[in-house]
Amino acid sequence: QTQYVHAGELHYYLSVLAPVRIASRARGFVGVNIDITDRTLAEKRLELSLHEKEALLREVHHRAKNNLQVVSSLLRIQAGRMEDPLARTAFEDSQRRIRAMSLVHEKLYRSEDLVRINFGEYLESVVRQIALSYGRDDIHVRFDLTPVAIDVQMAVPCGLIVNELVS
Repeated sequence: QTQYVHAGELHYYLSVLAPVRIASRARGFVGVNIDITDRTLAEKRLELSLHEKEALLREVHHRAKNNLQVVSSLLRIQAGRMEDPLARTAFEDSQRRIRAMSLVHEKLYRSEDLVRINFGEYLESVVRQIALSYGRDDIHVRFDLTPVAIDVQMAVPCGLIVNELVS
């Protein structure tokens, strides 16, 4: 692929050059130039559009994570004001569930792949977060996880199930 400026405009060409052989000896060359300007410009527009959409999707995941963290913080504040231990436990359980959902969005906006996450890393984050939330030194967690990529529609419910099991 070569670029030429023609009449003040940049054009892209695909050039093919082949030898002309007579009696097994190269006697010259024949070449063809194909104007691929429209195709190249369309590819560049598509690539730019893709990058814009990826940036927008990252921003959506970042905002979703931040909004979920605000809700989680509000639940933590409210739980701290509760005198009834059952009510406090209910608020803390809700806070852990929201944190599990928030972690999915955090993993997505930080990853190269905006649709799928490494489920092993995600589960480790969820379980570590749960262990920290209990504030106990006698809880020790070991992980032996295989990296598996799953999409966000599967990650959120699976994360909530793991949250319930571990809690």
